[in-house]
Amino acid sequence: MNQLSREDFFALPLEEIEGRTGLPAPQGADEAELQAYRERAWRSYKLDVANREEWVGIEGENVGPAEDETL
Repeated sequence: MNQLSREDFFALPLEEIEGRTGLPAPQGADEAELQAYRERAWRSYKLDVANREEWVGIEGENVGPAEDETL
């Protein structure tokens, strides 16, 4: 998944935002509610990106098997 800018994220269709974040879009919402939804979804997306980067860092650490065998 490529990291999107805020501008690009806000330009996505609601269905794609739902797919990327898992947050259901409000049905029959007015413009203010849609904007609030997009803000919540953006925060969720950024957290997902940060967590993914953290996990990649952890998985990328090289712990040798000899260290594991001594425990």
